[in-house]
Amino acid sequence: MSEYYGVDPISPATVAAFQAAWAQARHVHPSLQLYALVDAAFDEAGFAALVQGFEGRAASLYAGTELSELDSVAPWLLELNANDPAVLSAQLQQLALLRRGRPMCSFLGSRRAMDALRHHFRSRLHVEVDDLRLILRFADTRVLEALAHVLRPSEMDMLFPPDTYVWFPCRREGQAATRQLADDRPLPPESAVLHIDAGQFAALVDAGDADLVIHNLAQQDPGCFGSGRPSDVHAFVVERLKRARGHGLSHFQDLEAYCMAALAGGAAFDAQPDVAFAIVEAGRAPGSLAASLSRLPGQAWKQARDHSANGSRA
Repeated sequence: MSEYYGVDPISPATVAAFQAAWAQARHVHPSLQLYALVDAAFDEAGFAALVQGFEGRAASLYAGTELSELDSVAPWLLELNANDPAVLSAQLQQLALLRRGRPMCSFLGSRRAMDALRHHFRSRLHVEVDDLRLILRFADTRVLEALAHVLRPSEMDMLFPPDTYVWFPCRREGQAATRQLADDRPLPPESAVLHIDAGQFAALVDAGDADLVIHNLAQQDPGCFGSGRPSDVHAFVVERLKRARGHGLSHFQDLEAYCMAALAGGAAFDAQPDVAFAIVEAGRAPGSLAASLSRLPGQAWKQARDHSANGSRA
């Protein structure tokens, strides 16, 4: 199984920048406590080992709920040592090593004690869409970033209350995006259910398409993305999906085949006439693009690569 998420590893410079941002936040709000929100599903064994030797409190958000049987893959809350810079630095390093290039860790600064913050998040483990009640895996930072773009401010307040800072990796790169503490906004009731409409749900699904393509292509060919930055791979796939939909492709197998062909033939591969014809045909017969492209002669692919290379130099 290949593990590839289109997410850059956390660098030492990023850790240092986060520590500086945290120090500034606590200088302004001395009562803040620091927590890590970790999605254990990405590395059950690795996270279990980290918790076993962790210097601080750790709590599963699924424990004591109807999801308790999924405890090993739950989102977890870790209480970090905000009062000892040396211990905090060691804890951040532990988390950076665990995370590597996986979208599994963000940080929270809150005036709430750990038990109160855990209680809040346990009331936000589900989201309702029409008549559906779905598990919301907000500790996955890919989901968190998508939510930040899709939810209305009042809905984000329900998930991350206004008395809490949130730092999470933005744009798949190491830099942290920050949701600032906002004392001027009222705290939503804990009993309120987070509802999203059909349009928001569709936007979240669309936001996940690039990740699903990346996952599937990495399973088929672990080396298909080369040695480039994972965040650049994600950006490339996002742009290819937009272009594929612009060609009228909507079947997911065709979208995936288009992205794989772009990796092989270059970003402008679809300007080659035989390739362009295959794409038009796939629009008429959904699900057929991979088979059509596989029948193209080698000369067509050479022309596609040459066209892409010439376009990149232009």
